[in-house]
Amino acid sequence: MLGWLIVLGVCVVLVIVGIIMCRYYYYPGEFVGIVGAVVGIFILIIVICVPIQQCKEIRAYEYQKQYIETHVPKNELEDVAITQSKIKLNQWLFEAKSSKLAFGIFSFYTDEIMGIEPIE
Repeated sequence: MLGWLIVLGVCVVLVIVGIIMCRYYYYPGEFVGIVGAVVGIFILIIVICVPIQQCKEIRAYEYQKQYIETHVPKNELEDVAITQSKIKLNQWLFEAKSSKLAFGIFSFYTDEIMGIEPIE
């Protein structure tokens, strides 16, 4: 996540420089300014929105894990459904941890993901 905060700072600078170039320079500076501002705003939106979604997914995993671990299936069909949910949730956790390991500080997942245990 730290890497994305650095990217966020660079994007803010890019947007400011783009606005200044649009204001004070003519073509091709104006074109570069517009492109810089648009790219900066696009990356800003991604850097702000994606981590929020990742935190929601972590919370949803924790709530579902708590429910699955405390729920006692009443019949065989319910047991199969819970087993499928366990597989799906553990697969998501594995993919999230793999992303964190592969991308390091540029992963959108927080360090909290590495401490979460899979559902047994």
